[in-house]
Amino acid sequence: MSSEYIKITPSEIMYSKKNLLQSQLHILEILKHYHSYQEARKEEFVLKITLKNKIEEAKESLKILDKLLPKTHWRSKEDMPMQHHKAKLDLETEINTIRQKLARLR
Repeated sequence: MSSEYIKITPSEIMYSKKNLLQSQLHILEILKHYHSYQEARKEEFVLKITLKNKIEEAKESLKILDKLLPKTHWRSKEDMPMQHHKAKLDLETEINTIRQKLARLR
């Protein structure tokens, strides 16, 4: 097997060198972005763990607070008087009276 050689012109050499350097530059920029991404992921992981710990602490504090506060007895809706229904009727009558006054003014 014999080797064959071809002549490369100076403009081809410059183009090849330029293209090679641009490729190296792009690879280094990609590597730089990858490293910053890795750092952001590490920071995100640390923040997630910190947030989880804070949430657990808050849950524990709420449990302790729930034990310390006095217990209340809530009445169910059946036990409560029909004040809500009466208030709704009062609002309806008030709305009707205002509408009647507006109708008289027109």
